[in-house]
Amino acid sequence: MRREEFLSLADRYRVFPVYEEVLQDTETPIGLLSRVVSYPYVFLLESVEKGEYLGRYSFLGWIPRNVYEVYDDPFSILEGVIDKDAYASPNSPRFWGGLVGYISYDAIRCIEKIPYSPDKDLIKFPLGAFIKPEFVIVFDHVKNRMSAITDVTIDGNEYNIYNSVSDKLSYALDILNLPRKDIDGFNYQEELKIEKSISKEDFERAVEKAVEYIKMGEAFQIVLSQRFLFDSEEIEPLQLYRALRFINPSPYMFFLKFKDTYVIGSSPEVLVRVENGIVEVRPIAGTRKRGIDIEEDKKLEEDLLSNEKERAEHIMLVDLGRNDVGRVSEPGSVRVEKLMEVERYSHVMHLVSSVKGRLRSDLNCVSALRASFPAGTVSGAPKVRAMEIIEELEPFNRGPYAGGVGYVTPDGNMDTCIAIRSIFMRGRVGYTQAGAGIVYDSVPEAEYYETINKSKAMFEALRLARRSR
Repeated sequence: MRREEFLSLADRYRVFPVYEEVLQDTETPIGLLSRVVSYPYVFLLESVEKGEYLGRYSFLGWIPRNVYEVYDDPFSILEGVIDKDAYASPNSPRFWGGLVGYISYDAIRCIEKIPYSPDKDLIKFPLGAFIKPEFVIVFDHVKNRMSAITDVTIDGNEYNIYNSVSDKLSYALDILNLPRKDIDGFNYQEELKIEKSISKEDFERAVEKAVEYIKMGEAFQIVLSQRFLFDSEEIEPLQLYRALRFINPSPYMFFLKFKDTYVIGSSPEVLVRVENGIVEVRPIAGTRKRGIDIEEDKKLEEDLLSNEKERAEHIMLVDLGRNDVGRVSEPGSVRVEKLMEVERYSHVMHLVSSVKGRLRSDLNCVSALRASFPAGTVSGAPKVRAMEIIEELEPFNRGPYAGGVGYVTPDGNMDTCIAIRSIFMRGRVGYTQAGAGIVYDSVPEAEYYETINKSKAMFEALRLARRSR
């Protein structure tokens, strides 16, 4: 950014992004991640649209300005980054500074009076963890350009700030001169020992109890999950991210490192997005595998669209999304812009809807996150009662699973996904987790195998990422 442009922005705004751009068509986000993965705090955010096309931007950071590991209220930390005098041009990438990280499902206790059992907190993840990056490396995959970008706060010393920022961005682009870590091929040979945290019989008994609650009128749906544990010292985190990227390319792919803690995933589903004052949730419910050819693919789509049970469950979650968005939107602004459309991904197709509303002027993006957290697709309906039953029936606190991963920018934009199809590691303990939506006529054994089937891609990624002996 030229000095004149910087000074012009400094006259009008308190917080804004400054960037330096270079042509870059020989590096990849994975290649650069390999150069900084040994740093204590690292993030990479990427996207594959509909399982086929790489999203326009990838975001990489490894030098934190601040780090927050929060054990009380993570939402208040997110609100602290928003500045009413912040500005980013329409041409800026979506993430240009602010906070990036995760919120654990267990942060529901900051919103609702859900019972809490400390003895079920076996791994002790924080309720939230965030990195405020000193700068971000942004890949523009359309223009084949790479930018170093940082957010600045003007305090009256514009000339000094400009010189300091220029040095900072030059330092960021020096990543191109760092030695690249050798990246081995995947491990196709060795199996990984994975342990279930609950027996098949105990899980099925929990499903039976959930069905009893539903038949008593306590809830319409309850999402019960089970956890699969492994020794994280056997896993190479960078290889794990590469494996997930290969096996399960998704709209939200993320690699988060907080010293010995990793949150690595490939989630298909938005938690809540706020962009230029528009709140959006996109419920996903209803799934079929992809066909072996166009004809079979079409038949599977027709079967999905004609299944009354799948449609009824999806409509229930759309209504829940409308309620969540409506709590923070201007009256009359909530719209279902897409209803039960089939979206195809690399291995599956989903029924997807989109609910949008205009955010009230007295609220901010974190208000929308509070209103939507956690997603109905990982809790149930009505949400509060479903969460109370989950607390009763699941033998462990969920940690980051079913929480949210994403970012908030100083100008009040936000993009978060649901932390599903993800793997979590802290110290020597690692786990992945999957749930099943329990309804009135659920068959316990079928719901058990649904959690197994949802986890197969994670099991395969873990196997490929196992360290060679």
